Amino acid sequence: MRIIPLILVTLFLLGCDRKPATYDECILENMKGVKSDVGAKLIHRSCYEKNKKQTTPKEIKQLEVKERLNLTGRASLDYSNYYSGDIYNGNESITVTELKVKITTVDGKKETSRYYISKVNIPPLTSKGFGFDIILGGNGSEYTWAISSAKGYEVKQP
Repeated sequence: MRIIPLILVTLFLLGCDRKPATYDECILENMKGVKSDVGAKLIHRSCYEKNKKQTTPKEIKQLEVKERLNLTGRASLDYSNYYSGDIYNGNESITVTELKVKITTVDGKKETSRYYISKVNIPPLTSKGFGFDIILGGNGSEYTWAISSAKGYEVKQP
């Protein structure tokens, strides 16, 4: 008979269109008095689903040149064939989701450029790591890199 109150709590949470506005508020408001793990799991799932429905999908766009110039950092060949580094996102209202990086390999007098894509999540005014496997040049090759393009989405300021 304990399952009936749990089902009622779940139905209440799923059908509720009023506040709480966030997942955390939903959990805090609806966990009061809950004494079973099953009830807690149902509330967790309901709050998660409710919050997921309220979240609008982000419109990913190609960053403009000015926005891309606000991406700075350092990178180099790490171990084996892994090229990695850190990027600082100097944009105040854009979260970066993808970097397209041009790696130029100089092997003696021969120069070869290839493009690599790294999926990232770099919020505004934040530094995060990125990396990917590359095709190596011969022994003694030198490598340079540049961000050729980037994608991201606008972040609403409070």
